[in-house]
Amino acid sequence: MTRGAGLFILLVGLGIAIGGLLGKKYVLRLLIVGGVLAVLSQILQVKGLTDFGGAPTQTQLYALYLGIVFEAVLIGLVVFFIRDRGSRKFWLWILLVVGIHFVVLAFAQGPPLFLLAILSIANALVGLRITNTSYLTFWTIDGALKLAIGAWMLLS
Repeated sequence: MTRGAGLFILLVGLGIAIGGLLGKKYVLRLLIVGGVLAVLSQILQVKGLTDFGGAPTQTQLYALYLGIVFEAVLIGLVVFFIRDRGSRKFWLWILLVVGIHFVVLAFAQGPPLFLLAILSIANALVGLRITNTSYLTFWTIDGALKLAIGAWMLLS
């Protein structure tokens, strides 16, 4: 399961990082592109690249499902409470929520995802605290973190 998750995270991270580097009007577009590529990578199951190395345990599956539902609920709360979808606050809270959901997913994917959770949460919190720096800086850092951890998981 770890290799497939690594590829998923790497592709999402690629979209995030490039979107952050290209600027505000590309953030959502490239997040969607990265997400679509990530989902396709799991559907297509490329031999040798997304092999899961055995069947996941029930606990891993429950953690995966719970993490996804937890993320959806938290994103729903962010969307409900922060009406300005283009604001720095909105996007940094989205990064924070994604980082928090990695804590749950770490039970399915292992220590690299827990490390990603800690680093992602810290990055988002620093971004929320330091308001004189563009949120795109923290967005790009988040993408780079996902690229690095995703590559580590994929190659291990």
